[in-house]
Amino acid sequence: MHLQAVRVLSVLFFLILFWGGSTVVAQDPAPDPANDARLEKLKDSDKEVRIAALRELQTSLDPRIPEALLPLLSDEGNSIRRLAARGVGSRWHQIPEDRVPAFAAALKPLAADEEDHWDVANMARRARGLLTRNYKNDMFVPSPDGLWVIYERYGLPCLIDTERKNEELLGWGEEDSGGWFAPAWSNSEVSSAGHWEKDSRAVAIDVITSRRSSTFWFWTPKGSSLTKVHSDEVFTALEVDPDTILYPAGFFTSALGWKDDEFQFQAFFSLEPATPEGDYEEREAVVGWNLDTGKLRAIPEGEQLSPPENEDGP
Repeated sequence: MHLQAVRVLSVLFFLILFWGGSTVVAQDPAPDPANDARLEKLKDSDKEVRIAALRELQTSLDPRIPEALLPLLSDEGNSIRRLAARGVGSRWHQIPEDRVPAFAAALKPLAADEEDHWDVANMARRARGLLTRNYKNDMFVPSPDGLWVIYERYGLPCLIDTERKNEELLGWGEEDSGGWFAPAWSNSEVSSAGHWEKDSRAVAIDVITSRRSSTFWFWTPKGSSLTKVHSDEVFTALEVDPDTILYPAGFFTSALGWKDDEFQFQAFFSLEPATPEGDYEEREAVVGWNLDTGKLRAIPEGEQLSPPENEDGP
């Protein structure tokens, strides 16, 4: 079962970032008078007015927003609680240390409400983890050595450096990021969408590139390098002629895991019918990305890892 792509909001990323080893610190802006009316609408008795105002504020950096979101964590509206929890987590740096317990307490019942409102619970666990710097729930993917943590932000994988307490939004700043972190769809768990090499030398990240395609990005701490695998590179490794690909049928990938220095994944695609009256041909192959060379290769059957349990393919 493959996830559909989601639209990423075009907003400025304001946390402490590092790009290529350099560090940039952005100061929080002053209160924006344009938000006065929106903040007031968060108190409106009409649920639709509250949620509309919340959506208008969701990318604002106005420092008044965290406290304005706090009452909404107990709102009657499921979407309002979810967006408020996401907003609180994303603004963890704006919340003073002495206010963290109040926010964490308000998020606690939401995080426990998994059966009826799992999407809200996910956003609440994300927020509590970011506020308390405790990344031991399924909304985060920590590296084996604990130095790095991945979570979802703005639809992209966000990388936390736990020593420097810096963050890097992977794929940000490009004209087209080329994809979205898979868990961004439906606010789902992150733990199964990041695959760390056992010595924390690299992580494979599940990415959606369009409604009908997916792939992997690979990030390595050495040089803070990000590699994006494209479908045409997979076809080259498999020695498949791109002109024979039935692109409308999609191109999907599924993780198998690391085997020594190589990450293996399944690729699912279809070939055009050989004749106008013929049927298209479904193909499945296993491809490996090598950590040392950054190259792809077709994996022979005898070297292939087994699919995870309950993995049914696309």
